[in-house]
Amino acid sequence: MNIENHIQILEEKDDYIHDLVRTQMDILDRIHFLLDKYFDGSQAALAVKMGISEARVSKMVNGLQNFTLSTLKKLEQAFGENIIVVPCDYDHEDIQIDGYISTFNPTSLNVDTKGEMVESQKLIPSTI
Repeated sequence: MNIENHIQILEEKDDYIHDLVRTQMDILDRIHFLLDKYFDGSQAALAVKMGISEARVSKMVNGLQNFTLSTLKKLEQAFGENIIVVPCDYDHEDIQIDGYISTFNPTSLNVDTKGEMVESQKLIPSTI
């Protein structure tokens, strides 16, 4: 999706869509900033670093695809900096729950019957 499409959507849609498009544009702005900072704007150099095709990188940086969490993490690893920072009220270390340690696997997000995102957790016995 190019900038003209984003602007058109912003003019036509409700607040949810406005927020969604603004977030997409903020992510793209951050990616462009980091691309310039670490790769002198070279999509080819980023593609080599990520081990993917330059065409795929082009689709990412031009807003022609939605980002998965996995793709965002791969971009963050390539840049060595965060793209998105999520504030939280807990430490990211394993969380102790009644004699078990809950480990969050970011690749195991599911959608419940109401369409809400839920995380799948794996409980492993604690040795603590």
